Amino acid sequence: MQAREKSDGPGLWQRFWPQASRISYRCTNGPALGVVEVIDRETGAFAYTAAVEVERIDAVPQGLTAKTLAGGRFAVFTHTLTSPDIGGELRRTFQYIYGTWVPKSDACLRAWYDLEVYDARFDARRMCGEIDIYVPIM
Repeated sequence: MQAREKSDGPGLWQRFWPQASRISYRCTNGPALGVVEVIDRETGAFAYTAAVEVERIDAVPQGLTAKTLAGGRFAVFTHTLTSPDIGGELRRTFQYIYGTWVPKSDACLRAWYDLEVYDARFDARRMCGEIDIYVPIM
């Protein structure tokens, strides 16, 4: 289940968390997910979605949407936060992934989205810890 905006930011998460308790079939021990979907490859425009994993998507609370992402192979990058500026730090990590790693590796992207995985290693109150970024590859 997800709340979606065309830009990232703590505001989206602040609006999403109060609604998360209304989500049926939520995987209670599952991580929070930031889904970054490219919506225009030429301009680099993207949509950012705050989400949680669910077991079933047959009961979607009003104001939220459900989406199924294809499974498969992912390259996983772990980012350790060094400041509360999550957006700025993750931008640098994404620049490395797409500006350095993808061109230099033999990996082929299979989809135009990434997943930010916020599990028990991330402290949302102090905005510190580790975040995994999953990039779908062939």
